[in-house]
Amino acid sequence: MQKVLEDARNGITLLYSLPYVCPGRIGTMGHSYGGNTALFLSALDGRVLFCCASGCACTYENRMQNNVGIEIAGGIHGRYDIDDLVCCIAPRRLLLVSAEKDKYSMDAPCIVEKARHAYAKGCRPESVSQEIPRGPCHDAGTV
Repeated sequence: MQKVLEDARNGITLLYSLPYVCPGRIGTMGHSYGGNTALFLSALDGRVLFCCASGCACTYENRMQNNVGIEIAGGIHGRYDIDDLVCCIAPRRLLLVSAEKDKYSMDAPCIVEKARHAYAKGCRPESVSQEIPRGPCHDAGTV
């Protein structure tokens, strides 16, 4: 994850250097591992002004209980969880997408609820939202 985040940050630096890119419109979007990358990048790089992450908002406890892989950036696990990471994105815009029976994002509603408090402190509670499509699917192969 560390290398992926370094590469993504270099990409943002490149975008900022291009005269035809509006820095105020740079955001992240990803699904599954890409969604985790989007969350970590948005939390760690203030140049990212919005984030849309799908199929990834899941606490470490839930990941371990459901045998779901864990992606972490150095020093995070054991001290912080995904809800802490999501709070670091506040007050920038965040949309979490999580299917209702997806083990990869099963506890996303709890994460969003905890994040709302951080967003409220920044007077931007409307900047965090969640979409919950019906069904169990995580990827197109399980529809």
